[in-house]
Amino acid sequence: MSKTFKTCTIFSISTVWFVLMRMVFSYVNIGDYPSSWVFSFLVQVVGMGIIPLLLCRFWVKEDPFTAFCFKRRLKPIVYVLTVVLGVVVSFLLSSVSAVWQTVLRMIGYTQTNSAGTVYPYTGGIWILAMEIITSAIFPGIFEEINYRGLGAQMFSDVEDDRIKIIFIGALFGLGHQFIAQTGYAFVAGVILAFLLVKTRSIIPGMIIHFMNNFIAVFADYSSQTGGTFAAVRESILSVFFKNFFLLFLFIAMQTALTLLLLRLIRKYSQAEDKEIPDGKEEFYYPNKKQYVDDIFGDLEAVREPEKDGSKWYEYAPLYGAAAIMIVTTIFTFVWGVGR
Repeated sequence: MSKTFKTCTIFSISTVWFVLMRMVFSYVNIGDYPSSWVFSFLVQVVGMGIIPLLLCRFWVKEDPFTAFCFKRRLKPIVYVLTVVLGVVVSFLLSSVSAVWQTVLRMIGYTQTNSAGTVYPYTGGIWILAMEIITSAIFPGIFEEINYRGLGAQMFSDVEDDRIKIIFIGALFGLGHQFIAQTGYAFVAGVILAFLLVKTRSIIPGMIIHFMNNFIAVFADYSSQTGGTFAAVRESILSVFFKNFFLLFLFIAMQTALTLLLLRLIRKYSQAEDKEIPDGKEEFYYPNKKQYVDDIFGDLEAVREPEKDGSKWYEYAPLYGAAAIMIVTTIFTFVWGVGR
C-alpha cells in the first residue's frame, strides 16, 4: 500500500471516529459540562491526535513530528506576525460567519439556539479554564494535526500549491459536519493551509487556530461577567454590523490586512531557504533531468527527483471520508430547514 492510501485511510478513520462519538454522546448524559469536555477529549485528542500520530509512526513508519511539520524553525518575526494575524482572523471569521448565517436564513435554514456555556458567579473561572483547554488548546493542536498535518501528507504529490490549499481548506470546512460552520470553517481552512504550505510548519496554524478559539471563548466569558474585553469587541463589531455595506467594507478591510500579513509571513519564512550553510553555493537548472555541472563544470548542483504522483484510486479512503462529511453536513442543513 502506498503512503497516499495509508494517510487517506488514517483521515477516514478520524472522520468515522467523529461520527461515532456524535452518535454515542447523543445518548450519553453525564451533565452538560462533563459531556462537552469528554466529547472534546475523545474527538480531538484521541480521534485527531493519538490515532493519526500512532498510525503514522507504526503503519506509515514515519516520524510523525517530521511528517506533520513540527520541526522546522522559523524566525521570531514570523511568530509575532502570526499572533497579530490571529487577532485579525478572529474578526474576519466573525464577519464571514455573519454573512454565512444570513445566506442560510434566506434559504430557509433555522439554526438551533442553545444556551451555550454558562459561567456562574461561583466557580466560573474553573469552567473558563476547562473551556479554554477543550475549545481552544485541543482544537488548536489536534485539529491542526488532523487537517493540516495529515492533509499535507495526503496531498504531498500535488505539485500545485493552490490546489493543495483549496483541498485542505475544503476538508476543514466539511470536517465540522455542521452546515452553520461550513462557510467560515472553509475560509479558516484556506488561511491555515496557506500557512502550512508556505512556511512548511504546522506551528503558525496552531497559534492562529488557538487564538481565534480563545478569543471566542474569552469574549463569551467576558460578556457574561461584564468584562471590558467583550464590551470593546462588541463595540467594534456593532459599528460594522449595522448594514451589509458596512459589513462587506469591514470584510474587505480584514481580508486586505490578512493577505498582507500572510504575504509577510511567507516572505520571512521563505527567506531562510535562501541561506546556504557552510558557505556552499547551489545552483538550480530548469531541466530536472540534467545536472548543472554538466554544463558549467565544478559548481555544486541540486537535482530534484521526479515524482510519479499518486493514482486516483489511492485516494479511495478519502473519497469515502468526504462522502460521509458531505452527507452529514447536508443532513444538518435539511434538519434546519425542516424544523
